Amino acid sequence: MPGSMMQPDLRQIGALQGARAAAMARWQSSGWPDHRAESWRFTRLSAIDKMELRPADDAGSISVTRPASLPADAVVLTFQNGVVDMAGLDALPAGVTASALGANETALDDLAGLVPSSHPISNLSLAAMTGGLCLDIVGHIAVPIILLFGGDGDAISTHPVVLVKLASGATAVVGEWHQAAVGLSAPLVAIDMAAGAALDYAKVQLDNQSTTHLAATGLRLGARARFDGFQLSVGGKLARLETHVTLNGEDADCTLSAIYLGRNNQHHDITSNMAHNKGHCHSSQIIRGVLDASARGVFQGKV
Repeated sequence: MPGSMMQPDLRQIGALQGARAAAMARWQSSGWPDHRAESWRFTRLSAIDKMELRPADDAGSISVTRPASLPADAVVLTFQNGVVDMAGLDALPAGVTASALGANETALDDLAGLVPSSHPISNLSLAAMTGGLCLDIVGHIAVPIILLFGGDGDAISTHPVVLVKLASGATAVVGEWHQAAVGLSAPLVAIDMAAGAALDYAKVQLDNQSTTHLAATGLRLGARARFDGFQLSVGGKLARLETHVTLNGEDADCTLSAIYLGRNNQHHDITSNMAHNKGHCHSSQIIRGVLDASARGVFQGKV
């Protein structure tokens, strides 16, 4: 185990198996990246080691408030301290099936193969996951599905894990809305799109100004699949939104756009990795940022 930078403390997590046990072993072996890691040279994580964090093990007592700006017809699934509110799943429209990830080794293996490999958040959040959610989508979904993430407690880290799978020809609109006030928010999201599927996806990061937000998203597109994604990063003390895309079928099309707005001493990092595994695919990225005072912004894009 590395001698430093191993917050949060995972000693209370019980015995794991399968994909989660493998993730825990990788985390214990590598921990957080240091200054020698090329992909992290503009975003240093040494401050996390001073935070005395423990993973949240329950939803806590404070409920997540639905923002008034969300679409009125949206189905909102709430995560408090990384724990999904199972009661909200009853409102999902026909064509969307939800299941727990915790004991589903097949789904966990799928997710592990989709998220960024050898990545600290892939390792940490899969190992520290409390619950987790899998959404299977078929057909045309007319209403937006919003994943709403909240939490409270400077001494805790939250590790929501979500797998979204779109069947052939499926279409949907899915969003993430983050408004946590925790020490570390570390969401891990995997999206698997079969041939001809189409997904409009938006993420809004409005976490508390004292929160460190480190997110990893893995996305795989089949033939003729279309993904249109937008990210807005405004909150957090330090925020890194990292997306890894694999164009895995001919004529796949992926658009990524993002805006970061920094003030005071905030640090915003937008990092992307686009892999064209097949020919005749298309990808584009448009990233914009506005900074005030001593705020810093980073964009790293690789194709």
